[in-house]
This record gives sequence, structure tokens and C-alpha cells, in this order.
Amino acid sequence: MKISMIPAAISFVCLTAVGLSAQTRNISIPITDSSPAESPLRIVGNVSFEEEAFAEKMIIRDAGLDAAVINASSKAIIAYEFTMDVSPERGDGSHEQYKDDRFFGSELQPGSQYLLQENHGRTQVVPPSKLTSVFQPARAQARVVFVEFVDGSRFGTSKWAAGLSTERTRAISRLNALVKTYENGGNAPLAEALINSSRTRDPDEPFGTAASVLAYRIKGILDSSGSTAAVAEMHRVLDNASQRKSIM
Repeated sequence: MKISMIPAAISFVCLTAVGLSAQTRNISIPITDSSPAESPLRIVGNVSFEEEAFAEKMIIRDAGLDAAVINASSKAIIAYEFTMDVSPERGDGSHEQYKDDRFFGSELQPGSQYLLQENHGRTQVVPPSKLTSVFQPARAQARVVFVEFVDGSRFGTSKWAAGLSTERTRAISRLNALVKTYENGGNAPLAEALINSSRTRDPDEPFGTAASVLAYRIKGILDSSGSTAAVAEMHRVLDNASQRKSIM
């Protein structure tokens, strides 16, 4: 489904700094979904910027993303990936990839949505040489590149999608190892293993990518609710994986 771009909403606020006069614009850009018409996901929402213009430069701040990922299909979704290309009127644009593997958690049910709200906190300074250049309208364009349904069928493909099976298998192995660590040594060894798993950046390790979030979450449960709750969560995650092993 494609969503047409509408003019960006721009509000002006005048500020006076010590010894300087600056003009600030708060800009909200509606997201254009450029996914294929048959895409089972829709991306809607807005991207916002703050521009602060001085006589000698312009400062552009990434104010945030406020979007919804909507399952527009008739089947539950277990994983998806989409890209987002954002360009302000002046300055450099950005290309982001958003990936969500729900294999160990809950599916995105038909008609439901996942809210995506974040602020990258990027700031860039546009030099005087570019302030007089012709600017183009700001834009935010999303495109769904991959979706996996709970029955194992797929829409689209990507490099990330091709590696999902391997990552899930390694993640299951690591979770089983964490459970065994607790059974053999108790809280302290489990806490240490979870810290190491959530921090690793080795691409060959399952927790070096999206699965690091899982280790971080379990470590949070261990810290806040104790080992019984943490181990119960690991068993719940492993049970989910067991039920979905046919689409590994």
C-alpha cells in the first residue's frame, strides 16, 4: 500500500541568544510508504527535525521518529524488515534498516500494529557554502523488504532474512547453555554469562545481533525479580521456539 506525501507541517519560533539572533523551525514530515502494493505491512507516521538557522551556519537536529508498523494481511507475522530513507531540506540524509524477529516472542497479529518511537539524537551543522544552495523538499520514505508469516511463508527477501535460521538456532543453543549455567552454579555464574552475552559483538555469536536484546532483558529480570523469574523467562522463550521449530 502506498501513502502519498502531503506538505510538511512547519512551525516557526524566533529565539534570541546572547549576542546572536537565531530562527528555529520545527518540521514534521509524513512518512511515505513506497512498499510494493502487495506488501503485508504498512508503515505510517512522521519524522521530525529541528532546524536552528544562524547567519553563518544551520544546525539540524534529528527530533525523532513516531511511526506504526501495521499488519495489513490476514496472517500473523513472525519477522519483518523495512528501510527508512530520510532527507532534510538541507544537510545529509540517512538510511536506516529496521528488523524485528519475533520468533521467541509474540506474533504481530492481523490488523494489529507495533508502535515505533525513537530519537537517534543526530546533529549536523550545515556550513555557509551550502546554505545558499537550492534545497529540495524534506522527505521520509519507508519500504518493506521482507516479511515472514507464522506459517513459514515469506514475502520478499534480504541478507538478514537469509541468516535468520542460523541465528535462531545459535540463540536456542545459547539459551540452553544459560539455563545449564544456572542449574550448575546459581545466580552469580548466570549473571556473568548474561552480561557477556548481551555485550558480545562477535558476528558468529547469536547475541551479537538482535538476540543481544533478549539477553539484556533476561539480565534485567534477574536483577529486578530474581533468578526464578529469569529462568522462567528463558524456559518460556525456549517453549515458544520449540512450538515454532517447523519454521526455524
